[in-house]
Amino acid sequence: MPGQYTQINLSTLNIDTLVEAVDAARAAVARKLSLGKLTEKQATHWQKAISQAYDYLLTSDDTILVGSDGSAFIPSASETNVFHHANGTCSCKGFTYHKHCWHQAAARLIKRYREREQQQRREEQQQRQRELQAEANRQRQRREAAPLMPPGRLRVDDNLFKDESDAERAFREADELFGIYS
Repeated sequence: MPGQYTQINLSTLNIDTLVEAVDAARAAVARKLSLGKLTEKQATHWQKAISQAYDYLLTSDDTILVGSDGSAFIPSASETNVFHHANGTCSCKGFTYHKHCWHQAAARLIKRYREREQQQRREEQQQRQRELQAEANRQRQRREAAPLMPPGRLRVDDNLFKDESDAERAFREADELFGIYS
């Protein structure tokens, strides 16, 4: 089992993101059909495999292993405790006969799903960065617009002192009397 594998519990999939992945897969099949890269029969088989994979991903609470290369170990629908390794090929009987299967479609849908999740996270991070930058700009504008104290004067508790030594003396006296600044 080369590469890194991650466990994904199918019950935690975001349905909206999954639907986006399914829609993109169906559009890819239609595009390949229109370009002559798939026959009508192949396109029909792929659409059926995508639908079966979608049904499985939507209703299952299985945990599957997904590789960093896009491969996945998908449980067999007909055999207990059997997992099919699906990537560009699949170890199931359906793939042996038809050169496509729902396990393969499920692996591809999960890959598309994860890519969409990563893209959404990047977009959310970019949005947060834009919001932080906008807030920083607002703060800078507020600081620039704030009135400045006259040179050589310091405002403390609405009392104006002639210079900092007067202010320092007032703080020292308050600290001696009340001990609030030390």
